[in-house]
Amino acid sequence: MINYHIHTNVSIDASGTMEDYCKVAAEQGFKYICFTNHMEIDDIAVGILDYVQSNETLEKTHNDVLRLRDEYDLDIGFGVELGYTEKYEDEIRDFSKKWPFDFVLGTVHKVFGHEVSDYGPAQKTFSKYGLETVYKEYFRVLKNAINSGIFDSIGHFDVVRKYSAPVDFSVYGKDAIECVKSIAKQGIALEANTNGFIWVGDNFPSENIFKSAFDMGIRKLTIGSDCHEPKFFDLGLDRGFRVLKLVGFKQVCVFKDRKARFVDIP
Repeated sequence: MINYHIHTNVSIDASGTMEDYCKVAAEQGFKYICFTNHMEIDDIAVGILDYVQSNETLEKTHNDVLRLRDEYDLDIGFGVELGYTEKYEDEIRDFSKKWPFDFVLGTVHKVFGHEVSDYGPAQKTFSKYGLETVYKEYFRVLKNAINSGIFDSIGHFDVVRKYSAPVDFSVYGKDAIECVKSIAKQGIALEANTNGFIWVGDNFPSENIFKSAFDMGIRKLTIGSDCHEPKFFDLGLDRGFRVLKLVGFKQVCVFKDRKARFVDIP
């Protein structure tokens, strides 16, 4: 089993140490895991990990990964969930190269300067700009993130659905498909984020996005529960794998030194 999207107490919105997660992973028979704590570079805190954590904390995280590899029979990746903003694209690119990451997961959290993955700011943004405008802007920024060449995989592809009122795929499908085309062109991976089962009843992204990706020849996928507590470590992963297999995928990717390796879907 595989979980390539894990947040520890290094992230200000998460709990559980890396060792806590390794224990759970080992007990549940997982083989591949990757720690992907948040990194946001924005107007508030340029270059600061999770708004308050220092570079020393990131170095400790890397050292802990090296130590835990010796202590557990697990393939443990040193990764990061790196938020994308157009204003700081150069700083984001520099950061991705500064540390010896195995895996850099790219995500978009902000539209018009406000979080769409956080309930309060999302509701204000949808109210101010309207659903269609927010969706269009989200996928415009996401496409730029994909084309930036910074990332190994694109995480929670359509997380803009998380706190919005229901929106028919026809409203945003054209823009979303253009992003899928960019993923295919860039040769990077698309994440199956099973945290979506809590919020919208399916993966981020939805199954029709995976079908489009498959039809376009995309075979690089990553999968993760986006867990923020050890008790939710394996949330939705079985369902996520079933969806991928039903679409036709047979493998997902794990990473070492930013290079993808395919492993069979269990």
